[in-house]
Amino acid sequence: MNCKKRLYFNPFEIPEKIRFISTARKTDITFDAQHLPSDYPAWFDDLFKAIKKGDYDEIIVTVSSHEECYYPKRIGTGLYKRMPLVGEISLSQFSNGGGYLKDNHIYVE
Repeated sequence: MNCKKRLYFNPFEIPEKIRFISTARKTDITFDAQHLPSDYPAWFDDLFKAIKKGDYDEIIVTVSSHEECYYPKRIGTGLYKRMPLVGEISLSQFSNGGGYLKDNHIYVE
């Protein structure tokens, strides 16, 4: 059973910064989004796939409110509150919810 919170995000934006950590590759490097080499994943879906495949031990992204990252928090039967995330996010702490267009929760604001 997967107990990780599902992370939803803006599918049209990449994180401001991405940190890749791999003990096998002896890598711990951070890139700004504008300077990310083409052989590194940049989109949230691709970042989650890279962790799942074991390409990296950890990927930490830095996001602002512009990237619209959030997870749903249950507040009642079938009702949720959107919990926005800003700053550094360790993707291994979340499961891939997908772009916010895939989110079908009912939110109470």
